[in-house]
Parts: sequence; C-alpha cells; structure tokens
Amino acid sequence: MSRTVEQSTGALAASRELVDAILANLRDGVIVFDRQGELLWGNEQAAHLVGYSSPEAMLQARAGEVRGLFRLFDADGRPFEAAQLPHRRALAGEDPGPVLIRFRRGDDGEERISEVRSIAIRDEAGVPQHAISFFREVTREHRLVEEQRSAADEYAALYREAQRTTALLDALYGSAPVGLGSWDRDLRYVRVNDALAAINERPAEEHVGRTFREVVPQLAHILEPIVRRVLDTGEAVIALEMTG
Repeated sequence: MSRTVEQSTGALAASRELVDAILANLRDGVIVFDRQGELLWGNEQAAHLVGYSSPEAMLQARAGEVRGLFRLFDADGRPFEAAQLPHRRALAGEDPGPVLIRFRRGDDGEERISEVRSIAIRDEAGVPQHAISFFREVTREHRLVEEQRSAADEYAALYREAQRTTALLDALYGSAPVGLGSWDRDLRYVRVNDALAAINERPAEEHVGRTFREVVPQLAHILEPIVRRVLDTGEAVIALEMTG
C-alpha cells in the first residue's frame, strides 16, 4: 500500500514538474488568479511583460497593485475598464474570447499591445474557482497591420482624389473652347480635345500614340524643342505665337 502511495506521489510530482516546465517555457505569459482575482502563479514571460524582474517579484504584489501600474486601452484606443479584463469575466462565469489590450506603464511609458485569453477552472458544481490568463505580446504584428491599414487608407484617398481630378480634367477637355493636348516623355500625344483635333484637322483618336512629326509635320521642328525644354526644365512657355 505504501509503495502504491509513493508511486502515486512520485507520478503527481513528475506531472507537476512537467506542467511547470511547459508553462515556464511558453512563448505566452501565463498568470493564474484565485477566485478573488489575486495572483497565484505566473511564468517568466508574464513577469517581464508587466515589468517585474521575476515571477516571484510579481507574485509579491497584489493584483490591484499590478493593475495600478498600467494604463489600459482597447484596440481602438479607448480606456479599458478593469471589470472587462478577461480573467474577471471568466471568474464571473463568462466565456470571454481573445481580447486585444493596449497598455503602457504610467502616463509616459511606451505603448505595448497584447492578445489576452482567459479560461476558468471550475469546481464540481461548475462554479469558477480559478482563472488562467494567457498573454501574447503582438505589438510588432499589430503595428505592421496598422501601417498597412494606414497605407491602404492613404491609397484609397489618393484614388478618390485621382477620380475627382480625372472628372475635372474630363470636364475641362470637353468644354474648353481652346485646343488642349498632353504628351508623354517620348513626345507622343496622350490626349487632345476636340478643339485641338479640329485645329490639326485630324480626329482626336488619331492623335493618341503618335508624334508631332506624324500629326503636324509642318510644325514639328518648332514644337519638339519647346516641349522638350519644358520637360527638362519644368519651366512653362507662355504666350508663344507661331504660324503654320
């Protein structure tokens, strides 16, 4: 009988050592809370995440003291109420899903972001007796997402602006009583309005992709140097008269 007890005790100790080793080496921070929400156990990652040198130092502090060190915010930057912390909800009988929490130490600390999950350990009657919280820091990953989202918003704004600009340009080309045209860096027509097409005595669609020499050969020797100089210097040529 005593041998059986010794074997059971040894197996229990080995199991606990195995669990401790697994929890201690997880990438996630792990904290165990009692029914009153006080800290019972934590691993190295959890201690470092909340700014303590070791799990022992963290466990010497009360849960309220630990929370008092930080300003908490939700994913959108709004203040995060302590009652909504996942472990509190788990101890209240809820089944909270993962929550993204922004936090910083004091008012001037660097903001960090963690994904927090909590589960309740219940007694035979189903009443929560402990809560286990898992913390995974996702600051870098979330910053990348925010940067990508910001870039996407910027691109969307540029696209909307381009649409407005294009609409204005279309209106200008369609209604201007004077000849309007644009050319690329190879001095090929990109776009002309009907007024310029009439001046050149060719349909507008026959301009696109063609050079001055192909459209107005009699003026090409005058127009090419002018447009090339504008492209090279960025300086406008205004009120230049020519005859053709």
